[in-house]
Amino acid sequence: MKTVVVGYSEGSEFKMWKYANLAKFCGVSLQQHKINKNQVDPRCFPASGFHDLDHLHGGVLALKIFLGREEEKDAVDCSAIRVLEEETTFLQWISFAESELLRYQPESRQFFRSLRALEDNLKLQPFLSGEERHGEDIYLSSLLVHTTFNREKYPNLASWSTLCLQDMEPSPQLPPRSMEVTTSKEKSVKGAVKGRKKEGRAGGEGGDAQPSGRLQILCLHGYRQSGPAFRSKLGSFRKMTGKLADFTFITAPNQICEDEYGWWFSDADRTYEAHQVTDCEAGLKETLELISETCRTKGPFHGLMAFSQGAALGGTISVLQELGRLDFTFQFYIMVAGFISRTRAHKQLFQTLKETKGGMETPSLHVFGSTDKVIECSMSEELVQFYNNPDIIRHEGGHFVPTSPHTKHQWTEFLKKMQNNFVK
Repeated sequence: MKTVVVGYSEGSEFKMWKYANLAKFCGVSLQQHKINKNQVDPRCFPASGFHDLDHLHGGVLALKIFLGREEEKDAVDCSAIRVLEEETTFLQWISFAESELLRYQPESRQFFRSLRALEDNLKLQPFLSGEERHGEDIYLSSLLVHTTFNREKYPNLASWSTLCLQDMEPSPQLPPRSMEVTTSKEKSVKGAVKGRKKEGRAGGEGGDAQPSGRLQILCLHGYRQSGPAFRSKLGSFRKMTGKLADFTFITAPNQICEDEYGWWFSDADRTYEAHQVTDCEAGLKETLELISETCRTKGPFHGLMAFSQGAALGGTISVLQELGRLDFTFQFYIMVAGFISRTRAHKQLFQTLKETKGGMETPSLHVFGSTDKVIECSMSEELVQFYNNPDIIRHEGGHFVPTSPHTKHQWTEFLKKMQNNFVK
């Protein structure tokens, strides 16, 4: 058995599992050690930077393992041309994984298009490249196994992943399904209080903040994020606006997998897709109870700032507030990559608002990128139409909270206006 030394980032059991499976299939013994950032040429990956080492190195590590497979096996079974063909095919599928799967967020339209492409390919043959299982099957099935895709919508993908992994390494254990949803108000509050020991207000280490003359803003993360993760991503934003506002971050009560949460699901199989028209809103009740209790125990809050799925929730909350159906209120809303939820009951709320009140009077700021491939700017523009006096920040980037010099002025102008209006 040949030994190949590969690198990986420490504490990445789930991400290393796909490499372990590939190594087992290829007859390679993995010897693991840390990646040294200084030894990597960033020009090889100009688009991604070093924010996620496992994604950055994933294709490189997989290819290194595959090329290190047992030479004896190749010599007996394969001609030199066939070996080259197998390596070329493997590289093509790794490129697909890097550019069409890892590149996009799991709730995005592009991600589901990639799943559909895999599903269609597997309609024609049992494995990705033909009648036999190869390294690319092991790697991609290991990568996708913890993705909560709808197995009924993608039956070929589901059966393929099961077949590929039947004799591979045991999967790292996820929390039991029964623990993934906080089903009572008591548990929701317990989780929020426990999480706030780490999350807290941006200006301190948790606990109640004293009046500071700054705005108090509650923050809702996106799908497959958490309060601490969102807080970390907003580091430069918090530094930019720290003199104007304190931010409190909470984690959604519906667990997807380790360190990933959602505010509700669009399908009964506990998945969420932003573009899916549905009647499902599983988990929303627990979410509203958590926010209500957070406002009661950690508020009051002047405003709500939300991102992606959190911003869709923020839009729905703003309508419920305008219609008088909530026991908590916010004096302004900030929606980044916001959109109208495709859940039919949520869309109906917006129509009711339009018919009875003509639109939203509560101040709002809508932030979206012209090149966002997860939540297209047209979806955010659709949401804006229901607010009578919206402020808008349109930037040239994608699915993130912008902090460029141009947007900094717009951010601070809006927050100063809210501070003048609502901070006593």
